[in-house]
Amino acid sequence: YSFFHKIEFYDFISNIKCNSLLLHNFIDTYLNLIISINKLIQNKIVHFNLHENNIVYDNNTKMALLQNFCFSLYISNISSVNIQKYFNTYNPCNYFHPLEIHVLCYLLNKTSNTLTKKDINIICEDFCSNFPFHHDNLLTDCLKQLEIFIDLPRSKVIDNIMFCYKTWDNYSLSIMYIKLCKYIDNDFINLFGEILHKNISINPELRYSLKDTYMKFNNI
Repeated sequence: YSFFHKIEFYDFISNIKCNSLLLHNFIDTYLNLIISINKLIQNKIVHFNLHENNIVYDNNTKMALLQNFCFSLYISNISSVNIQKYFNTYNPCNYFHPLEIHVLCYLLNKTSNTLTKKDINIICEDFCSNFPFHHDNLLTDCLKQLEIFIDLPRSKVIDNIMFCYKTWDNYSLSIMYIKLCKYIDNDFINLFGEILHKNISINPELRYSLKDTYMKFNNI
């Protein structure tokens, strides 16, 4: 698509000075992006590089648009034979990725064995040191969440993690919007924040589905 009428998303949000207009655009773009992510998931696609620098705002359509799909995952194409090709770097500095992705990348790039308690400690400490928000007992929660992977066969760890792919882009989007909440002082944000924080749960089973996220957001 043409970039003639596109604005970098962060610039768009941060330059809105009217509080009511800011809140309106905050809500509209979030719902717009949830719908976009859901369309990807319906086709078993994960953007996998979702953050404010990969989103633009279209002044013509008044919509936020995802861009830069070069790291996107087509889940149906991933197998035990080629999975390392898609998860080829352990980068704990990328806090837009949930804990389980860091586990997978560590497993595929840092060890050829099953995960040990030492490995789990390293992953959790790396994750916590890069997590962008205050979270009580974060390290304890991470260690507890990952203890099931200790000495588990590699194939079972991979299967367990890949099962969670539908939550990954929503996790990234939630991280992004929590960061953007600083621009808005409104009671709505407190309720919205509860949804966002639910979707960055350490345990992927506790995250809302995209459908539930959309419904709960509309019920605020």
